[in-house]
Amino acid sequence: MFESFVAGGKNGFDLIIKIAPFIVGMYVAFGMLEASGFIQLLYEITEPFLSKIGFPAEILPLAVMRPISGSGSIAILTSIIENHGPESMVAKIAATVLGSTETTIYVIAVYFGSVGVKHYRYALPVGLIADLAGIIASILVCYFMFGS
Repeated sequence: MFESFVAGGKNGFDLIIKIAPFIVGMYVAFGMLEASGFIQLLYEITEPFLSKIGFPAEILPLAVMRPISGSGSIAILTSIIENHGPESMVAKIAATVLGSTETTIYVIAVYFGSVGVKHYRYALPVGLIADLAGIIASILVCYFMFGS
């Protein structure tokens, strides 16, 4: 049994070595987006429109980051909670968005890359549409449950 355990551990290390370039690539790409000011520009451009439709612009960075990185999304959620308070509507919506969406691009890049899937034709658009549905549903449910 111990030999099986050791063999499994060895396979785990092989998998880590195989997927590490994909993980590093995702973090570098998002770091470049953030450092370039793209996320802030996106916020400034979309804030007037988003506020009119009831979408709190403060969760836009979370909505952009969530398909890319789970840990980055948690950092953004923490920042939102610190800035607005845990009982604020923005914090409730952000927490619900975090639980209602998936790290779609990360999953495709890392998991598909690690097993050699090269043709993921519908996986990305369907995953991102599902994330958008989760964001919209989160906003609607929070406004319904907690008021506006």
